[in-house]
Amino acid sequence: MRRRQNTHVGRRLASGCLAVALVLVGTTAIAGAASAHQHAAPHERPPRGIAKISHVVVLMQENRSYDSYFGQLHFEGQPQSSREPDVGNPDPLGGPPIRPFLTTNPCTSADLSHSWDGTHQEIDGGRMDGFTAQNEDPTDPSGSRTMSYYDDQTLPFYYGIANEFS
Repeated sequence: MRRRQNTHVGRRLASGCLAVALVLVGTTAIAGAASAHQHAAPHERPPRGIAKISHVVVLMQENRSYDSYFGQLHFEGQPQSSREPDVGNPDPLGGPPIRPFLTTNPCTSADLSHSWDGTHQEIDGGRMDGFTAQNEDPTDPSGSRTMSYYDDQTLPFYYGIANEFS
């Protein structure tokens, strides 16, 4: 049974607005805390352990992965947590492997799998080669949309937050 499209869009819009509101409230609170921190006595020792954490920014986005949003942060001067992928996922239609690619499309043609079984088929015992096959759809027969990612040009607000607070 499929939900009506306008209900789904309304929920996404509400989730997006809530996320933006939370970020704005958080940045206002952080700015005030940063201002108070600047007036601290100069002879204090730098914080240790968990006290070294200055900011916790929570971004909630429906149906998005960290990699699809922030996998390109190392090009912004952030440390790279792993090497660039040099392989893709097999094309279920028999073509060459589908490598990660930049997308400028903010809305995909179909949702990605979120089911328990689907996730395990994507992970495929640690081989991580089932993402395209698990996400085949009539609008995307190869499941290639699962290999797409965004960058600072397509998500300037989120990259701005990441660069400011990390």
